[in-house]
Amino acid sequence: MRNKIDIKTIFTKKKPEQAIADIEAGIQVLERWYTEFARTRQEIENELTIVRWDFTNQKQIFEKPLHMVKILDNLKNTCRIVKEFHAILSEELAAVTGSRTEIDVVRDKVSEQVAKLSGFVNDIFLPEV
Repeated sequence: MRNKIDIKTIFTKKKPEQAIADIEAGIQVLERWYTEFARTRQEIENELTIVRWDFTNQKQIFEKPLHMVKILDNLKNTCRIVKEFHAILSEELAAVTGSRTEIDVVRDKVSEQVAKLSGFVNDIFLPEV
């Protein structure tokens, strides 16, 4: 999952839909992990031979996956916003308004903001960051 969802490359995919699909797949994997964990725990607790399956560190177990889902959701929203900006700041808008230079300036500003995100050096999936 981390190979497909790399902050340095996620915004450079030719089709924003592909970046959004990769991010959604990552979210689904993490949600499935949580669901399977809960299902397995329930199965074990239903066994008559095991009194209780208990983790004292549940916060630690779920902290990173929950943080990752939050980060992935933020990335997905960011990809959607960038996609919308590019759709709005299209060649058609430049042709209709006759303001190609101004639109190019705004497009460059959007690209600068995306470059700032892509240049983030810390691991965005670590909760301490």
